[in-house]
Amino acid sequence: MTTKTKKLIGILLTLALVLGLLPGMTLTAYADNDPPYASLKNTTTEITFDGKPWYLINYDASTVTLLAKECVATTKYNSSGSFVEYSSNPTIKTAVDKYYTDSISADAKTAVSGGMFLLTEDQAKHIITNRNVRMCSQYTGNEFGMWWLCSQGYGDNRAAVVVGTTGSVDGDGNYVKDTLGVRPALKLDLNKVTFDSTTNTFALPATPYLLWVGDKQVTSANAEDATGTRGWSYDADSNILRLTGVTITTGHGYAGICYEGTEKLNIVLENKNEISVSKRYGIQSENGAIEISGNGSLTTTGSYYGIYSINAGITITSGTVTANGGNQFAGIYGKKMTITGGIVTASGGSGISGDQLTITGGTVKTTGNGTDIASAGIDADTLLEIRGGDVIANGKRLGIFLSGESKITGGIITALGENWYGIELFKHGSLSIEGGTVVASGKEMGIAFSSNVKNTIPGTGWTDMAGTQGMADIAISTGGQNLNDYKKVQFPAVSIYSTVSITNAEHTVGDGNGTVVTVTRKPDDSKTFDNFEGVEMDGKSVSADNYTKVKGSLILTLKASYLDTLSAGDHTVTVKFKDGTATAALKVSAAATPTAAPTTAPTPTPKPVPKTGDTGNPFIWLLIVLLGVSLLGITVKQYSRK
Repeated sequence: MTTKTKKLIGILLTLALVLGLLPGMTLTAYADNDPPYASLKNTTTEITFDGKPWYLINYDASTVTLLAKECVATTKYNSSGSFVEYSSNPTIKTAVDKYYTDSISADAKTAVSGGMFLLTEDQAKHIITNRNVRMCSQYTGNEFGMWWLCSQGYGDNRAAVVVGTTGSVDGDGNYVKDTLGVRPALKLDLNKVTFDSTTNTFALPATPYLLWVGDKQVTSANAEDATGTRGWSYDADSNILRLTGVTITTGHGYAGICYEGTEKLNIVLENKNEISVSKRYGIQSENGAIEISGNGSLTTTGSYYGIYSINAGITITSGTVTANGGNQFAGIYGKKMTITGGIVTASGGSGISGDQLTITGGTVKTTGNGTDIASAGIDADTLLEIRGGDVIANGKRLGIFLSGESKITGGIITALGENWYGIELFKHGSLSIEGGTVVASGKEMGIAFSSNVKNTIPGTGWTDMAGTQGMADIAISTGGQNLNDYKKVQFPAVSIYSTVSITNAEHTVGDGNGTVVTVTRKPDDSKTFDNFEGVEMDGKSVSADNYTKVKGSLILTLKASYLDTLSAGDHTVTVKFKDGTATAALKVSAAATPTAAPTTAPTPTPKPVPKTGDTGNPFIWLLIVLLGVSLLGITVKQYSRK
């Protein structure tokens, strides 16, 4: 290299260094490529930030400057009539600040560096590649179709402007008391926003939530179902996940829906939803409770559990929920579970498994397909409480497995253990039956192993699973009893009294006949007479004076004198025993009205009828006339003599 060449290179390097140190100059270096928005600088390509349109007019390594696409207001630059610097609070600054306060969201403000401002004349002139960027529509109230810059114009009473229709910068400006457009700009902190090149949008980084639907983490950016076709949406404020018709076949971690929060997650069902994944869980929550409601349906399947909440609770209040798990696990598993309504179907090694289960309503059908010792339709380790609802628990081994204190006070419960026990009370488990209807049957025993069956209502036991053989009474026991002798038990007791005959079931008042009711008991008919307690007619007690009773099962005769006091019509006779009742129907008819013997009416005597000339004898009348004439002649003669 020649000396002249070296000197030339040295001069050029020195010049570059000096230029780099000049005040007001910046050099921005990008390690690799330009940022994705570089080509948008000073173009009329619309940029979106905070839901509003902007133009990108500058950027550096840490900020990007956006200019409002249109004027946002109109105002005087300074109503006093004199130009003052923008920092000295002219009238226009009040308008800019008001727009920033009222129209830029609180979240968006966190990414804005220094608030909003007006461009200077120099900044406006540096938009040199495309003057169309400086053009804008005339804002209502804009007297001249111009917008203010914050540089002084020609004289103390003018400020520089941009002509909106042409994009020209007018350094001489307009009088500060003119009403022109307000077109603010702002700077975004690039550390606080992200840029989406597909939509040309600057946005705050999405807030991630501790919830995954399928393989997607739910964030503030994707929580809404804008089109209404995705099948789910999430409201972070109420922690509600709405399933509106989704099909999930992929997952995150171990689940189709994975929740890692600690607050209760509310899942609301609409339409038909399905989760079918090869993951361990259809729905998983380690530490947050899950509540399912709605008027839709959900079918969820996992290789371990359909729904799983190991450290928290699961509540189902409505909707149709079907949960399927693996044969070594369960359809639903939760530390504390509550079902108050809806239709719940669960199947797996156990149907429903966990520490505590409370059922107060709805329809619950569980199936345990496993072969583990505790596999059951329902497996409740510490507590099962049923206060209502219709519960069917079937299992290949056990219908219901209990190892803690459990209680049934209502509902209809059917427990079937196909190969072992309907209900197993393991170790120190106990079961209190205080109400509802309970039917437990198993190949080996109906209720197995424990002496802790406490029942405040009587029951019935059978020695076969079908309930056709060895029928026996199960007495009330508040201290606990062993029912291992029965393969089927039922509480309350089945109706063991029956009316086998009734004589004079239709009584007529006054006929003198009583009504005879014969009642038998099965099993052990010898107890029938001794267990008799009384009689009711239409729910009202009948005095013992009004009937007689004798052995022979029970032969009860209601006296005719009592029956005669009853109203005509249908009646119900209830025969009461210590351990049951029997009923009979009775009809009472009013006494018949006596029929009088027929009598012959007397024959009336005819009255004489005067005869007319049409029917008399003319000779008789002639004789009467002659006699009258003779008498008249005699009378006249005697009178003349006087």
